[in-house]
Amino acid sequence: MIRALVVNLLVAGFSLYFTDLESESVVASVLLPIVFFISLIAFTLWIVTLFHRRGISQTASRGGNGAAGYFDDGAGGGDGG
Repeated sequence: MIRALVVNLLVAGFSLYFTDLESESVVASVLLPIVFFISLIAFTLWIVTLFHRRGISQTASRGGNGAAGYFDDGAGGGDGG
């Protein structure tokens, strides 16, 4: 798993270093920024996979029922009447 991170960071670093948006070369002005963007997505997926394997929970549990949300005030679902 660490090898994938190192390869991803190397690809991102080289593609960012050699990117020249004002160049007439298609590789330097179009292809390398796309490769850099894809490597950022791959890095994000790597981080998510790391958190998943470590068992870090992405949700917060409120109360005893396990329902978490922005609009959970605990008042129930009455019609107010």
